[in-house]
Amino acid sequence: MPDHLHGILFVKEQLGCHLGQVIKGFKTGCNKAYREMGLSVTSTVVPSAATGSQQRKQEKRDRSLDDREHGQLWALGFNDHILSGRGELANWKRYLQDNPRRLAIKRAHPDYFRVRFDLQVALHTYAAIGNRFLLHYPQKIQVQLSRSLSEEQIKEKVEDYLAFSKPGHQYYEACTEGKLLLLAPWPHQNERIALTRQMCLDLNSMTKEICEWKQK
Repeated sequence: MPDHLHGILFVKEQLGCHLGQVIKGFKTGCNKAYREMGLSVTSTVVPSAATGSQQRKQEKRDRSLDDREHGQLWALGFNDHILSGRGELANWKRYLQDNPRRLAIKRAHPDYFRVRFDLQVALHTYAAIGNRFLLHYPQKIQVQLSRSLSEEQIKEKVEDYLAFSKPGHQYYEACTEGKLLLLAPWPHQNERIALTRQMCLDLNSMTKEICEWKQK
């Protein structure tokens, strides 16, 4: 990708060190080769009155030096995920192969993929991503499913309402065609919270409110 690298590592034997050390060594080698190619810009050293230890602390805090102009091809850190579940490897292969296409879609329709945190609709404020013009569509229908329905009945109802309902990143097609808008009524947080009955009732109320809302 233009600004990052995806890869799948197959570890076939016990490593003598932590995987993070292996990645660090790979990145260090790339940085060295990058500098040897003469693509980095030599930085100017400005004398400082600070002591050696103080200067080292200052340089450590100054992450602006960690860029390509100063011989650092890679950003600090990396993100990894162990593929252990059934089908995960195949899913990630498809994801990586499709990555360039998704990037092209994002660049062609940047507003559809930009999160907005202050979207006011009727009495509530939402975080939103997708085609916000759908809120002005003249015909909106509230979809409300009961827990008494079987999985098959729920699937049939969802398919009746959402002709574009597809798994995974197929939502990108819906988004680029202007068919998708995601609204989050509660502040984002990393902890997983169990959905309560009251939260479901609140969501039903908000959905009804959105369907009846008309912008003045």
